[in-house]
Amino acid sequence: MGFFMAPLAAAMAYSAFYGAWGAVFFVTFATALGCAIILGAPAYWVLRRYVRPTSIFITLTGGLLALVPGLLIAIGFWSRAIEARDRMPAGIVAAELRFLGLLFASGFVGGLSFWICAVWHNLKLSKSVNF
Repeated sequence: MGFFMAPLAAAMAYSAFYGAWGAVFFVTFATALGCAIILGAPAYWVLRRYVRPTSIFITLTGGLLALVPGLLIAIGFWSRAIEARDRMPAGIVAAELRFLGLLFASGFVGGLSFWICAVWHNLKLSKSVNF
């Protein structure tokens, strides 16, 4: 359930920032769901073997995994500008950084919802909860 709720929460956070709930929400949710299945599931299962899943670790991982598609888009954009030997205007660079920051923040929200769904509800009450 966590692998469905995390992309849903991330898409809701991203769409709430833009105030657009139609196509923006659908495309964001589809992208986030694909990223969660392709990147998030293997990352969770591999890293779970080596690190105890805490809320900070899971939310930061969610933010970093959300950056992957955004960085691929940004690298493609920057490489075209470098090939054309054009200087990117400062406004475009600032917009790219805001976009990447928003992706990280929405992935952070998705990682937090994943931690609540997949990890926190499985902790035994006798153990102390690591936040």
